[in-house]
Amino acid sequence: MVRLPVHAYRLSKSIIKIQIICLLALILALPAGVWAKPTTPEQARTVVENWLALDSTPLGSSLGRQVKEAGTSTSEQDKTAAENWLGLDAAPLGAPLGPQIKEVKTYNHQDTPAYYVVYLNPAGFVIVSADDMVEPIIGFLPEGQYDPSPDNPLGAMVSQDLPGRVLAARQMEKQVQTEGLQLAPTNVYAVAQRKWAMLAKGSTATEASEFGLPSISTVWVAPLVQSTWDQSLVSGSACYNYYTPPYAAGSASNYVCGCVATAMAQLMRFWSYPTAGVGTGSYTISIDGTPTTRNLRGGDGAGGPYNWGSMPLVPNSSITTTQRQAIGALTADAGVSVNMGYTGTSAGSGTDTLKASTALVNTFGYGNAKNGYSGSSTSSIPAANRNNMVNPNLDAGFPTLLGIRSTAGGHAIVCDGYGYNTATLYHHLNMGWSGSDNAWYNLPTVDTSWTTFDVQYKVIYNVYKTGSGEIVSGRVTNSGGTPISGVTVTATGSGGPYTATTNAKGIYALPKVASGATYSVSASKTGYTFTPNPQSVATGTSTNLSTTTGNKWGINFVGVVVPPTNVLFDNGPWVNSPGTGAGGADESVVQTSLGLTTYGFSNYVAGGYRIAEDFTLTTHARINKIKFYAYQTGSTTTSTITAVNLRIWDGPPNNSASKVIYGDTTTNRMTDTKWSNTYRVLDTAHGDTQRPVMVNTASINVTLGPGTYWLDWQTDGSLSSGPWAPPITKNGQITTGNALQYNHSTSSWVAVLDGGTSTQQGFPFIIEGEGGGDITPILLLLLN
Repeated sequence: MVRLPVHAYRLSKSIIKIQIICLLALILALPAGVWAKPTTPEQARTVVENWLALDSTPLGSSLGRQVKEAGTSTSEQDKTAAENWLGLDAAPLGAPLGPQIKEVKTYNHQDTPAYYVVYLNPAGFVIVSADDMVEPIIGFLPEGQYDPSPDNPLGAMVSQDLPGRVLAARQMEKQVQTEGLQLAPTNVYAVAQRKWAMLAKGSTATEASEFGLPSISTVWVAPLVQSTWDQSLVSGSACYNYYTPPYAAGSASNYVCGCVATAMAQLMRFWSYPTAGVGTGSYTISIDGTPTTRNLRGGDGAGGPYNWGSMPLVPNSSITTTQRQAIGALTADAGVSVNMGYTGTSAGSGTDTLKASTALVNTFGYGNAKNGYSGSSTSSIPAANRNNMVNPNLDAGFPTLLGIRSTAGGHAIVCDGYGYNTATLYHHLNMGWSGSDNAWYNLPTVDTSWTTFDVQYKVIYNVYKTGSGEIVSGRVTNSGGTPISGVTVTATGSGGPYTATTNAKGIYALPKVASGATYSVSASKTGYTFTPNPQSVATGTSTNLSTTTGNKWGINFVGVVVPPTNVLFDNGPWVNSPGTGAGGADESVVQTSLGLTTYGFSNYVAGGYRIAEDFTLTTHARINKIKFYAYQTGSTTTSTITAVNLRIWDGPPNNSASKVIYGDTTTNRMTDTKWSNTYRVLDTAHGDTQRPVMVNTASINVTLGPGTYWLDWQTDGSLSSGPWAPPITKNGQITTGNALQYNHSTSSWVAVLDGGTSTQQGFPFIIEGEGGGDITPILLLLLN
């Protein structure tokens, strides 16, 4: 619902359900320490100022840095906290906050402070918790006045959330203190205490980095939805309620369209979809409690397409009647599609947020929309589940909807961005309140095995115009946390491969991957190696009306710059017909005219085959890359190779005296795989594209002295055929090397012979690294 009646705020103690057994399992038995302390307005004031001092634009928000004396401030500790937060970052997450703290207001629960609102001059405010075991900075806005009433979506959420968090912290402390225990250092309450202490003393950005990020404030996904829509009027005339009941179209007295309709409409306006008409289907609604039916309007009143171009994102006094009608048609149809209960009372128009997912698919023609539900209006979706529902969508550029609970009902809002400030996760919330209450907010993260808050209990996510499936997303950074852009991330597996490229924030997303499938996810960029690489990622299946989601968030990689390398050894050519293939690609041609018949030789994991060749170093060398070649029959030019393992021997592997000096048969050392721009073909079938050959880079770190060594390797892939290794290919030659193949049937190494000529073959590979100079050889005796 929306526009809920204003009444005195009450929060039942039953909201906080402490599960003592689970709680004690998460506590370490350590000597008693510092316990929860209520904070004061003066502390809140100081925390905010010191926070902004660390970063002048937290999450892009231009917040102020100066403090004016506040009449409500009584404690120097509270004043310090607010000031020091301002000192960390005067524009957190990019929110343009005012340059001065002008007032601190206290909001109580059961006659005890639950939270403070720190007002800034000339605009903006910060919401601060009233207990030092709760995250200090809960939310911040660049403009507006805080309204704590339950008819305001922000006020409804904060008035429910903060008393719950504070009560949970104090009840937990009471339970645990009697046992003489202390919270583990990584516990959310212990972290909050350390952050309060940091902000109270005015720490530097370097000291603040203890909380885990290289910069104080980082927007990972900037707000996606640019519309600032509402539920009724624009400049005194009907807009969002243009076609709602009960009066004639355009009446300013028509009932509000409802928060669910506004949230859905903003989501659809973001996509400007559907593009086709929706028809005039009939739906059940209610007007002042009386059931009735109403038909969809579409954009023209007859079910036709919506006029997206006539829907301004930020309506103002210059809005035209045509624009009011275009927006009003969309919000009216959104409400009708979810069986809106329209009313002119202060309770406002309302319906179930969960109905939006069905309406988006069945009424508006979206390919996919899932809903998540905690199962009860008195419990929240666990933070980890919620983040897996929401954050992969935001990484992919897809807004989501949240259902939040107030003391008198609920609200639907848009969640369309996220970022971190002093290592705290904030989500950007578009409240559907003309933009005035849009906020960066730290959604509850307390483990629900301890405590249940009835705050955020519904999510609409994975909304796709076309297609279906889950989203895998993550971030690629260097070891210091700095994002790396331009990294290609590939998932091979069911329905794949899927590819994405990291943006300037280092973020990638792979949307619409199959549910309930396992993928090998790898990262590649020239000049880098990545770990862990690849990663095995199993998607789940997103299930409506539950907390189960198939999305995967946080599949991250760390990249390391690879020093420039030289070719230390090249084992021979394999491309003997450049430019003659399909699309001008090169070809490696099997010369059947000479009696040769073999396309490639097996060295795949499932078959237990391995192949080996020798190489020679003329000087001390550090090897960091080896490039191998393989194909899978029937693949596209997108690689299906998933793994390479290797060993280096001090002699031929078929000699019992030879030893493995580096590597093993299980570690996947492949860090890059891509098409070599070459097809393996017969000389009678130029242009054949069935065998695109991939170049597969294995990254290692081994230093060897001059001498002759043997290299054996094995590859794996996601298709059923192979992988196969093409041999060295030279025009006019039938014997090209002295390679060996491990025969799994006889557990022995045998010569690699062409099937037609029975002549021994070699295999192409390239060894890269650093050679000569002051490199000192390392004797490696890594025996299997």
